[in-house]
Amino acid sequence: MQDNQTTPDRYVSVKELRQRLGGVSTSTIYRMMDAGELARPSRLTLRRVGWPVEYINSLLSRRVTPEQAERPA
Repeated sequence: MQDNQTTPDRYVSVKELRQRLGGVSTSTIYRMMDAGELARPSRLTLRRVGWPVEYINSLLSRRVTPEQAERPA
């Protein structure tokens, strides 16, 4: 067995991204991309695209939740 020192990059699929964004539709994801709120995904295979997990984690950490929006400053 080879000792692999590097960890392969992990990508988030459209399906997983929908779940992580609270169950939004695929159309909403495309609207977010068109509005510049979300980067275009990388093509992984002929039929599969994905976003680097680090990018999605960063995006989600910057997002304002409804609870945060309701808090007085």
